[in-house]
Amino acid sequence: MTSPTWSLRAAAEVQREIEFDRVHGDPSWVAVERITTTSDTSLEVVYRVRGETNSRGLRMDELSAERGPDLFRDRTPEEIGFHLAHTGVLEPSDLSSFLPGDADGIAWMTPIMWMRDVAREGRL
Repeated sequence: MTSPTWSLRAAAEVQREIEFDRVHGDPSWVAVERITTTSDTSLEVVYRVRGETNSRGLRMDELSAERGPDLFRDRTPEEIGFHLAHTGVLEPSDLSSFLPGDADGIAWMTPIMWMRDVAREGRL
């Protein structure tokens, strides 16, 4: 039996945390549109904040985490997924931290942008 990939493990944790918040918190201000594994080592989360016309997207990959700031190194995919959910989707950054919207209306935040934002804000 093959073990789940880094991206599947991280994506499952993002989904678990968002579902937990939906059941136990007040998630009415954010709606997750999709969580997609784009390779064995990367994933994308697309969500919308109530009142905004465009969607936001977070991209994360294993290599960026290992090469990123110290606080992201040596973290399990589940730990990365937990923090993506809580310091990305459920506690989204200011829209100025994202790239301009693409042709699909998604304003993306790259792994490096997200890690710098979290490290700068001291949210971990």
